Amino acid sequence: GQRGAPPHGGGQENEEPLIDFAEEVMYQGTLFNRHLDPYDEKAEPAATERWVYELLVPVLLTLYPKMPPENQMGWKLLLPKSELAEGADTARLLGCDGIKDEDATWKEVWCFRALNLVHVYNLVSHGRKVYRHLVFSSNVRLALHGLAPNTSGVTSEHLRYAGGEFKRKRVHCPSLVVQRRNDRLGGVEVYAPPRLLQGNVP
Repeated sequence: GQRGAPPHGGGQENEEPLIDFAEEVMYQGTLFNRHLDPYDEKAEPAATERWVYELLVPVLLTLYPKMPPENQMGWKLLLPKSELAEGADTARLLGCDGIKDEDATWKEVWCFRALNLVHVYNLVSHGRKVYRHLVFSSNVRLALHGLAPNTSGVTSEHLRYAGGEFKRKRVHCPSLVVQRRNDRLGGVEVYAPPRLLQGNVP
């Protein structure tokens, strides 16, 4: 498929992106187009989204520090067009790391308010469908996958229990679809490789 193509439709198959960042994307019926900039110290998030900034920005600044400039985040995380509802307990952001690269990787970031938790999934294609693949958790004790603990040497209270690699890019994997008809169930069963279930089921 197209390098940096949105995870769900959009654009011609061989069309090259004309921008360095993904500015907006439609995914699962939701338009993501509001940039969460971790370096904007004057940002004034909506009252219902203040907790998202307080939870996510410290993690981003630890992994992508403002100085030196070459270590800054080179891609944008986008919030949905509509602000979070009052009392929302979860938030979802989307972004494409390296939109012009061969290994351009769409990432889905989930923030959980009550758990004080950030999960990062790479969106990977298999059999013309998109699957979540857990690559990072700010608290591996609450992850549905045995992620390797943080051994990068980064010391931060926000990453004390972190595991996995926030910056991990997608890798090329076979996309063979194995399915069979189950007459007893009256439908078709599709085999899902374990790598596509990483972090989604216990």
